[in-house]
Formats: sequence, C-alpha cells, structure tokens
Amino acid sequence: MAFGRRTALRGAAVFAAGAAVPGRAGAGTRELTWELHSTHIGGVGPLRSRIVSGVPEVVRYGEPVVFGPVIVQLVGKDLLGGMARAAGYDAVSAKVTAHVVVTDARQLSGRLPVAVEFPRTVVPDERAELVLTGTATLAEPASGPRNAGPMTVAATSGAAGVLTLYRTGSGAATPLGFEAGLASDQDPLLATLEVR
Repeated sequence: MAFGRRTALRGAAVFAAGAAVPGRAGAGTRELTWELHSTHIGGVGPLRSRIVSGVPEVVRYGEPVVFGPVIVQLVGKDLLGGMARAAGYDAVSAKVTAHVVVTDARQLSGRLPVAVEFPRTVVPDERAELVLTGTATLAEPASGPRNAGPMTVAATSGAAGVLTLYRTGSGAATPLGFEAGLASDQDPLLATLEVR
C-alpha cells in the first residue's frame, strides 16, 4: 500500500465486527450507481450500491480504527431479477472485489482492497426490486490514522465479481463472472471521518 512521501496511516485497522472505537455512528447513506457487464449475459446494470451501517464519524488520532460490520446493499431494478426468473433461477448470491482510496488531512492516501459478500437471496416477483444485503471487509490489513483532521474514503471505478444463480428445486448453481464500473459523473466519496 503506497502512501506518497511518507506513511499517513499506521497500526492496525480492522474492517470487520469487533470492539468499536468510541465515537458517533456514521450518518446518512451514500448511494452510488454501477454499470455491470458479464461476458455471459451482457449488460446487467445499472445497479445501485449503498453503505447501510458500520462507518464511524469520529475516530481517535494514533489509534486503530474499527469499521464494522460494514453493511452494504446492492439494489437492482427488474432487469437482473427478470433475467434470472426467465432462465428458471429463483435465488442469487454475489461476491465482489473492489478498492477504496483513503486520504488524510495532509492529502496522503492509500488504495485498499475490499471484499463484499452477498449471501444467497430469493429473487423477488416482478413487482419488486432485487436487493442483496452483504458485508464488506478489508481484503488485507490497513493502517490507523496518524494525521488529525478529516479523512475521506472514496470508491474506485473498477470492480469485479461472481454472481451465482440458483435453481432451488434441482440444486443447480451457475456462477457468472462480471465487471463493474461507476456510472459517469458521480462523486465517488463514500464517507468522511474526523480524526481527533
């Protein structure tokens, strides 16, 4: 993980459930729109992602930061659910690998890999959106804040994953690889934390 001229973040930060750093829970829900494409089925998007909970507003200077659990939702209109139903599938799950960029008050930044796992979810009927709810974790250890002030977390455009379609009756499971990118003209900011 590169941090420009000097290391901005040190120590251990855990992007998982655990003993939380005292502070207020993150306020508001940040929603982004993604365009998904699979070589197997073509365009799947747009899908919306949003962080539901798990990001604090205030963290302590020089101490490990605990995010968690970070709950993420992926929301799709009827296109994805409709394709699954038309092919005889009645449930889906997904695993996604993406990256975030963390930037501190001195504009030192690092790029961190994030894994998001969405468990098996029943495909709704034609009148409802498909909503997958999952948990995001850092794919490798990060480091804690060393510079006081605002610290931002932003999404990067490139993501990839596997969408698995299920036929409950037969037990069949069909994995489909996909790539995703942020739709144009979006602010990639996910959260701003205050380091004190």
